[in-house]
Order: sequence, then C-alpha cells, then structure tokens
Amino acid sequence: MRNQSLVQLVSNGWIVSIRGVMKLDEAPLASEKIEEVVKVTNGEATHIVFLNQGFGGQGIYYPITNQAELELAHKEVEKNNQIIAYDLTISCRARNLNGEVGVEDYVNNLIELVNWNIKIKSPTEIVISYVVEGSSKAPGYKFISEVQNHLVTLSIKNKTGFIITRVKWGSKCKGQPFSFISSDWRNTEKITSEDVHRIVKLKENGNDKLISDLVEFYGQISPRTKLITGFSILETLFDSEAVHILNASEIDDVLLKIKEIPSITLEDSKLKRVTDVLKNPNIMSSEGRNERIAIKLANVMNIEKKLAYKKVKELAKFRGKAAHSITDDKPEYTKLSNYIEEVLLVYIYS
Repeated sequence: MRNQSLVQLVSNGWIVSIRGVMKLDEAPLASEKIEEVVKVTNGEATHIVFLNQGFGGQGIYYPITNQAELELAHKEVEKNNQIIAYDLTISCRARNLNGEVGVEDYVNNLIELVNWNIKIKSPTEIVISYVVEGSSKAPGYKFISEVQNHLVTLSIKNKTGFIITRVKWGSKCKGQPFSFISSDWRNTEKITSEDVHRIVKLKENGNDKLISDLVEFYGQISPRTKLITGFSILETLFDSEAVHILNASEIDDVLLKIKEIPSITLEDSKLKRVTDVLKNPNIMSSEGRNERIAIKLANVMNIEKKLAYKKVKELAKFRGKAAHSITDDKPEYTKLSNYIEEVLLVYIYS
C-alpha cells in the first residue's frame, strides 16, 4: 500500500480521485480495511485518498501520514477537479393543437442544413449533442441560441411549436475526462385501488374539469407555464360569485344622485355605461376576487385568512409576470407552482 510515496505515485501516472481527501474515520472503508491501514502505518494515518492509474483501471486507497502528503493530495484534487469540457445535450419536441408531431422529416431537414449531432429519441423527440471545450459555458449558450433560432424558423414555416424541453450540462474534469450528468429519472409512484376510487369519486361529484386540468398542469414543461396553468385551476376551483357592496336600493340612490349633480351631464350612452359599471358586482364587489379565493384557500390549507390572502396576491402577481413573458423562468415560478401543487393535492386527498 505504501511501497511508494504519494509523490512517486503521482509522478508515475497515478491520479488522485476527485472524490477528495477523506479523514480516516470518515472514509467509506470496511472496518477490517481501516484496521489494516492503522496497522500498516503504525497508527500514523490521518487521511485517505483514492488513486487510480488510467480511467477504468483498478484503484487503491492511499493512507496519508504527514502534512506534506496531505497538502499534495489537496493540491492534486483541486487540479483534477478543474473542468476541461462540457457535454451539452438538448432535448426538443414538436407539437400543435392536434398534439405531439412526428419529428423525423424535420430532423432530415436539419441534418441537411447544419452539421449537428442529432438523434431521434422517440417519434416525437430529438436530442442534439454538442461538446463545449474548456471551462466556460459561453459557447454552449451560444449553441443553444443557434438551436432556438432554427426551431423558431421551423415553427413559423410549419405552423407547429418546436420547443426545447430539456437542457443538460455534463461536465468533464481533468481527473475524470468522461461526462458526468445527473439523472432526471425518478421512480414511478405506484397507485392503489383507493387512489383510483378517490379520483372516480371526484368525477362523480362534478370535478371532471379539475381532473383534466390537473393532467394539463402536470403536462407543462416549464415552471412559467405550470404557474399560469396552476393559478387558473385555483381561480376556477376557489372563486365564488361576487357579492355587490351595495344593495339594489343603494345602487338606485347613487344613480339618482349622479343625475342630480349640476356639473355632470351624461348622454344616454354614457349614462348606460356608468350604470353598467355601478351595477356590476365583479367591479363593485364587497370582496375582491383574490379575497374570495383566499377564503377557500384558508379553509383547505387550514391557515389564517390573512396569510392565505397574502399568498394569493403573490400567486396573482407572479402569474401576471409569467403571462407577459415567454422565456423568463424565475425561481419564484418553481416555488409557487410547487405550492399550487401542494394545495391541489390537499384538496383532492382531504
């Protein structure tokens, strides 16, 4: 294990793993392995580093017993963690009002036009791969912009929405020249007969639209559109009929007073508009729409109405921002769409 010093091993091509330097008592080694390290080093080992010679080759644990080797190990880890390239993968889909669209013909068109690495992942999805050399992501963002330009052109020419659904950055380091990309996959949640029965009951109770809206909500591919869709569901689910702030007699009295003001002369058409506005409960309601939604939200989530109203105002504010922006995905969109999901699940399962 220690036939050579760490300096000699590094000089002979052994690579200090990017896992880093580990304290001996925290290293992922079996107890008998720890005991062996202690025995071989006469109890002087304080840290462990993992080394390998060539990628895919067998590795070894090396025990560190002095400050000089500890500093060298940290230096090698820092050097080997330097990014040398990125593997960029861009997933794209095509869809229109009729649903998802087959992409094969469009891929052939792109291949004729550009020298990209394009693969058909499914009949409705393509994946474009691109290697970004160096540690800067700037060339990768430039390539993404170039892909978007081509997709927009395809969209306009074919009256179909070609969109980027996912972008992954796989990093390559000096000490790990193969791409490391975290997986987007997750285990499927199994359903039970009780889950199905609950959905059937919801539909029987007149919640068909809620069920279809939920599917639409989960089908969104960006936090921005998920927030827009989710808040629309809440508006439909929690809003109630507006109650006018005035009763019928008070409305008549106000209209009469308006007509009696000498400085105001209203033509019939203008008077009708003033009358319509004054009589409209959605404009002259005792509680605004957000307040009405907040009342039901407070009941569902078992929170104070004041807190619920604050949350609804926040949702409405960012829904407005999202509705007036096409590409600007803010962190708040994710946070608020997650909150909407929580509310909807509480509503369904309560």
